[in-house]
Amino acid sequence: CNGRLSKEYCTEVLGFPGKRVITGAMAADTDAISQALKHIAESDMITLKNTLGLIHPIHLYIGRLVRPKGLQELLVAWNMYKKISPTVGSLLLVGDGPERRNLERIVQEKGLLNVIFTGNVDYSKIFPYYAVSDIFVMPTLEDNWSLVVPEAMECGKPILCSKYNGCWPELVHEGINGYVYDPRDADTLAMLLKKCSNDHEQLPAMGKASHEIV
Repeated sequence: CNGRLSKEYCTEVLGFPGKRVITGAMAADTDAISQALKHIAESDMITLKNTLGLIHPIHLYIGRLVRPKGLQELLVAWNMYKKISPTVGSLLLVGDGPERRNLERIVQEKGLLNVIFTGNVDYSKIFPYYAVSDIFVMPTLEDNWSLVVPEAMECGKPILCSKYNGCWPELVHEGINGYVYDPRDADTLAMLLKKCSNDHEQLPAMGKASHEIV
């Protein structure tokens, strides 16, 4: 099983004998990621930011644009965040899927600021997006252990992680390298977004902690 929460599900919900459960975790390919980051030129990151019109702090999501990922809930919180914070930054959504058209409609109807959809990005070209971002956001409503979280941590990013992502007990240390939240609680997520924006000087230290934890 990936982590404590998956083990608890197998033993407490499915009734599987605890002594017969081995707990491990999916891990990011840290060596490959480190090498990829070393080969990203500063000029390429500047070009990426200018091309997409990104404004710091940059909040990054990477994954499929599907309903279980909680992206509608994230947009609700983003709308609230822009109303309570003078500095909004950018929300960068990297990926594609059947939910994209609906999400773009919500952005347009609500007049949401600085929400950027990149569409599908090949995995070999994904790391510049990690590199330019300040915070990684995972709003999922159901995930065993999303591999993008340890990837983002290897890239030195603070993590805003849904409590419905099974990896959080092992990977997200509250206030140290990120925060855990309920994506259905838009008020709390909006306040966390504001906190990260207000405390932006602390983000590099939290990113360093992510790297050490992973």
